Amino acid sequence: MATESLRFHENVILTDNERIIASDVSDEIRAGRAAGIILFVDATIAQETAAVEFEEEAVGYAGQAAVFELTMGSADGGTFEIGIEDDMATALAYDISAANLQVALRAINSGADGWNEVTVSLATGTYTITFPLALEQPALVADFSGLTDGGVALETDATLTNTEEYAAAVDAVQSFYFEHISGGTFTITYGTDTSTDLAYNISAADLKTAIAGLNETFTTDNVAVTLASGVYTITFDSALGDVGEPEFGIASLTQAAVGVTPVPKVKQPGTENWFEIKDAEGNSYFAKITETGKASAYIPLTGDEFRVDYTVEGDSPLIDLMVSGTLKS
Repeated sequence: MATESLRFHENVILTDNERIIASDVSDEIRAGRAAGIILFVDATIAQETAAVEFEEEAVGYAGQAAVFELTMGSADGGTFEIGIEDDMATALAYDISAANLQVALRAINSGADGWNEVTVSLATGTYTITFPLALEQPALVADFSGLTDGGVALETDATLTNTEEYAAAVDAVQSFYFEHISGGTFTITYGTDTSTDLAYNISAADLKTAIAGLNETFTTDNVAVTLASGVYTITFDSALGDVGEPEFGIASLTQAAVGVTPVPKVKQPGTENWFEIKDAEGNSYFAKITETGKASAYIPLTGDEFRVDYTVEGDSPLIDLMVSGTLKS
């Protein structure tokens, strides 16, 4: 008697309740050269690649303040008004200084809700009025009917133009998590600034400290980090604008092995972790999975074919199935 290896279905990716038909060896069986089949299941696990999954949930934006430009046109005298519908700064001289116009505007609404942060500059006859983001898009209006040109009431050519419209600020929000990791360290880089080695399971508080320490721009006041179900979420204050996507150094992380978890096949009370093997007649045999990930079972041949039924849970492991036939000499 001799034993010949009849290999087939090598490097099979197991999926739930898959069935393999051993028709590859049917000729040997029908020829009467194989009295039985020994099935070896070598659970050589294909490890998944260590990885970091990153998502930029919101790109940071510092916002756009509302900006207006004010010109007096050909006026050489008189006064004008400017403000909002229910609160106007009145009797303002046509040649008012930028500083005094700023004072007048900051007095609107008694300086509340950000009016006390309005700024005014003057260049080549044009006043530039900039509002803080808190005021969003104020409904600024002006009344030029009091302006004069040569002592005569002016046919209005003075202008108030909204040159920049308000746009809301947006906090930058980024999230990441690791896959197939069981230990080790990683680094995180923003721009040219790289952290020290960080533990794979670093706390949210420690990650915040690490990021805040990368440069003089990031601080513990403008960076926030949370951790939930293994996912880190980093939030940067909108004032930082677009901070860019980070780069991760994961070469020092420990890759986790992927295990095979067969659904228990009970051969007798108190036993488990068996592959169930059926011959062509439907008879069941059992191959126990050992600690080394191997299993074997002898199947007498009663027909032209046999089949292997198995069930696994979790990630699909890589299995090498080898059939050895005991051949008649």
